[in-house]
Amino acid sequence: DGCRTDCTLPACGDAVVDGLEACDDGNNVTEECSYGQTSCTICDASCTEIRGETDFCGDAVRDTGEACDDGNTLTEECAYGLASCTVCTSTCASVAGDTDRCGDAVIDAVESCDDGNTLTEECAYGAASCTVCNSVCASVAGDTDRCGDGVVDATEGCDDGNTTTEECAYGAASCTVCDNTCQTVQGDTDLCGDAVRDAGEGCDDGNTVTEECAYGVDYCAVCDSGCRTVPGDTDLCGDTVTDAPEQCDDGLLNADLLGNACRTDCTLPYCGDGVNDSAEGCDDGNNVTEECADGASSCTICTAACGQLAGETDYCGDGVVDAAEACDNGTTQANNVCTSSCLLQLGATCTPDGLNPLCRSGWCGGGRCAPNGMSQIASGTYNVGSPDTEFLRDADETQHAVTFTRGFFMGQTEVTQGAWKALAGGTNPSSFPACGDNCPVDFVDWYAALAFANARSLSEGLNACYEFKDCTLNTGWRDGAYEGCVSMTFTGLGCNGYRLPTESEWEVAARAGSTTGFYNGAATATGSSADPLLGLIGWYNSNSASTPHVVRGKTPNAWSISDTSGNMAEWVWDGYAPFTAEALTDPLGAVNTAKVLRGGAWNKLSRECRTPDRTNFDLATRNSTTGLRLARTTLLCGNGVVNAGEECDF
Repeated sequence: DGCRTDCTLPACGDAVVDGLEACDDGNNVTEECSYGQTSCTICDASCTEIRGETDFCGDAVRDTGEACDDGNTLTEECAYGLASCTVCTSTCASVAGDTDRCGDAVIDAVESCDDGNTLTEECAYGAASCTVCNSVCASVAGDTDRCGDGVVDATEGCDDGNTTTEECAYGAASCTVCDNTCQTVQGDTDLCGDAVRDAGEGCDDGNTVTEECAYGVDYCAVCDSGCRTVPGDTDLCGDTVTDAPEQCDDGLLNADLLGNACRTDCTLPYCGDGVNDSAEGCDDGNNVTEECADGASSCTICTAACGQLAGETDYCGDGVVDAAEACDNGTTQANNVCTSSCLLQLGATCTPDGLNPLCRSGWCGGGRCAPNGMSQIASGTYNVGSPDTEFLRDADETQHAVTFTRGFFMGQTEVTQGAWKALAGGTNPSSFPACGDNCPVDFVDWYAALAFANARSLSEGLNACYEFKDCTLNTGWRDGAYEGCVSMTFTGLGCNGYRLPTESEWEVAARAGSTTGFYNGAATATGSSADPLLGLIGWYNSNSASTPHVVRGKTPNAWSISDTSGNMAEWVWDGYAPFTAEALTDPLGAVNTAKVLRGGAWNKLSRECRTPDRTNFDLATRNSTTGLRLARTTLLCGNGVVNAGEECDF
């Protein structure tokens, strides 16, 4: 209340609250609350505190900065049914309002449905009833269109008020009917002669002809032209009427031995009727000029014209390959192609592969006559091992040339459980007997594999290729274990019996001319990954389900040999040693107790199933992955040795 520094008296608006003032905000203006405040206290022009006027969105006053103010802070929607409108938002801005109307695919408060259009649709064709949304978005019963309602709808060709496909009236040859899908179709006909016995018919044999009894039948019932069963007319040999199949009928039924007369079957005498008539020199009952019996050197035969002459001869050794012969070398002495009975020798060219009666063995394998289930591999020079550049190769696979001075036969499959049991008195050493007789045998040691080869040789009259001494630690080889032998001698590759293949023979047979990791292409998978090419030819860890499988279940190689990349590892003759680059002839491998196994197995990684992959076990080892495959040397007729199956050899 004192005199101011500028020598003026106190006054309202000087920003000093004097004794008579409630407030002093430094001016004489009555202000409003800040925009957006719903209430405030202000200092008026007389320095008295009063409630201030408010400016905010929703006060129904359009203030500065507002595009609209409808007295609330709601963003409302357009009135129901409007296609568009402008509304005031919660911040007092003008915007296009949301619309609610029938046909917008949103079920609004006044709607019971909204299917996105204002059409009153019909039920789906064929529905007996349905609920649809009409043009004002109310749910109503829909109109139905279905076959059988008596109305021909858009998809129908007809509608006779039912869903039965009716037939034509009896006797009508054709008609059009409405089927059970309301389409116009040809109706089924019921008439005499349609091969269906309809109501009122005694029979229907598919025609309207009154037929006769079969020739020679003295009584029968037939179907007449009106589909009634009646006795049929009969035609018999001996009724004195020459009927259609007869050449004559004198009613006498003359004996067939009477020359030049009508026969008992009502045929005229003829060459080939088995009766020697006056103009015939012979009659053997046919019109074929036959040859002498196979093997006869001469004979008299009856010609097609019933005359007698010397017959042509067909016999093994006449130099002509006759129908029953595979070859004929003009003598009864065997050579390296033909046996004395005119069959093909082992090793001779044949076709097709498989069971083949032209081979003396009854089997063709790899285009040559071979023991049953085997393929022949020719003598010659081949490469074994793998090149330095091959993916996944091991260091012991050094590639080198081998020469075979003899050809050999290789089993097309691994020895099966059934084959083992057949020679072992039913004993089965396998770990997987449930796999069956056509699965490979396993749990076989090296000595037992040799003993099995001997057993098969002796069972076929061949020489045993292995000589054992003092095998006393086991009751025998049949249970797969034959360890403890003091010694064993191999009689050599000239043995004519069955044996284990040498390692080189095994690889040459498995490759079948291929030069890649598998016989169907290069190996590509590493680690435990699956190899797509291996999966086509072998069972291994990625596809075997931890078990061996039936032999020959995968694609064989070009020489018809299968399962050389997986299924069961196979003993070979050789002791193990790393390959070198030295060229070899008829190699038998190292002499030691670490025997080589080839071919991978059902539990091996893909790289271990490559054709050149090598592994080895002690010869007494037997487990669920070790089996065998047999080989046999090709000993041809003509080598000066009388081999099994030969009668002589010069």
